[in-house]
Amino acid sequence: ELPALSKPVTVLFDQGKQDGIAIPAGMGWATGSLSNRGVLSLSGQLGDAQAFRTNLSLGATGQALMWVKPYQNAYSYMGGVVSLHETEFLPASSLFQKDSGLHWFRAPDATELSYPAGFASLATFVGVRGHVVPSNSLTLGQGLGLSNQMIQSVTFDGGGLPDLAAVAVLQDAFALDSKYQMIPIPKANQLLAPWSGSINSRSGGFSGKLGVVANTSGAIAGSAAVSGVLFPTSGSKIIGGGLVKIPVSGRAGEFRTGAIVLGADEEN
Repeated sequence: ELPALSKPVTVLFDQGKQDGIAIPAGMGWATGSLSNRGVLSLSGQLGDAQAFRTNLSLGATGQALMWVKPYQNAYSYMGGVVSLHETEFLPASSLFQKDSGLHWFRAPDATELSYPAGFASLATFVGVRGHVVPSNSLTLGQGLGLSNQMIQSVTFDGGGLPDLAAVAVLQDAFALDSKYQMIPIPKANQLLAPWSGSINSRSGGFSGKLGVVANTSGAIAGSAAVSGVLFPTSGSKIIGGGLVKIPVSGRAGEFRTGAIVLGADEEN
């Protein structure tokens, strides 16, 4: 029941729509690989931008147990069951199970630079997708179902984004160039927020920097790190998701998170 060869994967964690002020709005993500020995190696960030690394062991059911505690407060965790059913890397088996789901809990910790009050256990969706390394950006775009190499639906949400009163507006579409750069599409008679970003074709991750302005929800002007993964979903126009690490007033380095969602067309 093991894959014949080691395969790259992308993973997305989604705790549902949140405001990002009291509870993180960012979607966690990971990139990694499933080995032909049944080891799922992952590295990425949880929805509050907390970095983590873990190795999971695949069971006979096509599932793995996940238990990570990357915080200073040892009572905080994310754990549960991860199914690899949708990677399409595993052969069919009479033992195969599709059930998956995680719980994410953060204990209060005044030393943390984000969400120091913590939050109660959140039921969190976890999905795993197989990533096929493309030969070029056109192949990648075709695999994602892009029309004319355009990511035509880009949504920023939560954590005070978007601020409709801001002079600069957030991007809502990207063009994918030959070097996998995510080029913002200009809007008529509007200024775009400063942006640079690209897709890592080998891992299936993406990253960037977004210029944000001060607003009434506590965000301060600066550069917000953006990170996530490609996550093509059958029957849906969503092709990726992740988080925005938004600088806020307070201690040096304090932040909260919003979400970024990539879609293949404007209907999503």
